[in-house]
Amino acid sequence: MKDSGLVQKSKSEALSGFGVFALLALHIGLALGLRASSLLATVHAVFTLLLGIVFAFSNRNTGKLKYVTAYIAGSEVLWRMTNAQMFWEAGKYFIIFILGIALLRTKHWQRAGWPVFYFLFLAFSIPLTILAVGASSAARDAVSFNLSGPLALTVCALYFSQITIDEDEMRQVIWWLAIPIVSVAALALFGTLSAETITFTDESNFATSGGFGPNQVSAILGLGGALAFLLFLTGKGAMLRGLAVGISLGLLSLSALTFSRGGIYNAAVVVFLALAHSLRDKRWRLFAVLGLAMIGLAGGYLIYPRLNTFTGGMLQQRFLDTDPTLRGPIARADLELWYANPILGVGPGMSIRMRNMFAGVAAHTEYTRILAEHGSAGLLALLILLGLAARAYFKAPDAQAQLWVAALVAWPLAEMAHAAMRIVVISFLFGLALVNWRTDTPEKQPIPERPKWR
Repeated sequence: MKDSGLVQKSKSEALSGFGVFALLALHIGLALGLRASSLLATVHAVFTLLLGIVFAFSNRNTGKLKYVTAYIAGSEVLWRMTNAQMFWEAGKYFIIFILGIALLRTKHWQRAGWPVFYFLFLAFSIPLTILAVGASSAARDAVSFNLSGPLALTVCALYFSQITIDEDEMRQVIWWLAIPIVSVAALALFGTLSAETITFTDESNFATSGGFGPNQVSAILGLGGALAFLLFLTGKGAMLRGLAVGISLGLLSLSALTFSRGGIYNAAVVVFLALAHSLRDKRWRLFAVLGLAMIGLAGGYLIYPRLNTFTGGMLQQRFLDTDPTLRGPIARADLELWYANPILGVGPGMSIRMRNMFAGVAAHTEYTRILAEHGSAGLLALLILLGLAARAYFKAPDAQAQLWVAALVAWPLAEMAHAAMRIVVISFLFGLALVNWRTDTPEKQPIPERPKWR
């Protein structure tokens, strides 16, 4: 995609250390305001959508779409927590609509390729859902709930695979994703501090999750912590790096306190891959060692003991428990459904109705859900995803680009293994991993010679 905002990067897009600090402070206050007023939360969401639409129609500002969509991906859980008056999948459709406009305006949708085949394979079984429940709102809701995530992934993959950015721009995108996650953290911390009593058990905790679903809050906080760690490893400037490591420790701590383990597990995968890539290159080796030492010492000797004491020892017990609750049996029930319907599956949203066991319980493992509901076509769709990820990794021009691709792909794949595609950041990160990397900034590129007129 020819993107003027990417071809010629504007200095005004760069976030300084002071700018990031100011935005973080603003979003902590914003979080409390949104919590107090669902109307304000709705206005915040609608304004963000309108800004994205304006940028999508503007030739000058098209390059800012990557920042707006990152902000939407980071804000989705925040809007749900603060009861913004929108439909549940609004974050996904916001991104689909904004990037869809950009693709249609530039006609780059004609370069469809594999991402479209990924979604088409999943769409084959939609008629089965309609046959099962009729052309009704039930069929519409089932299809929307289960395919809005894959559709958002398709659109993100189409858009980002056709633009070119450099490592500085990637860090800007990640900051714009992380900033609204700090608002989620503020609500989780406020809920924890304001609760009269908190009872910690071996289950997820709503009080420490800001009164919202612990699975989603844990996931987004853990993601924010992992991305902040990446910003520390790859960043520039002492202030930005200092902010990043502080944010990382804070978000990971709050994610652990939700007692929903997925957020920490996902973050651990990303941090491990980041360190493995950083240790390969002497430019980042020192920061990798320093980052590991900070998290190990601060987390292991300062933060974790206090959190464990605060929870009466239940935090340690919770994370020592490796039982995946009902996810394993539900996944096995989905696989049995696939064995019984191997070609087309049972239709999107129908596994919850047609399992022999755990009927009425939504799938938590996206991979087995896809096999059960989309059959062999779903298997082909999953293979396309893996192929896209592998191609993006091996196409990356250097170790740092490979670090970003590995981290951006790993988190969605890990989250889908235990929480399906509940949040749009899964689709956004996977699509973002497919960008083309600019190795030479425009300032360093040679000035073309003037044509010699005859």
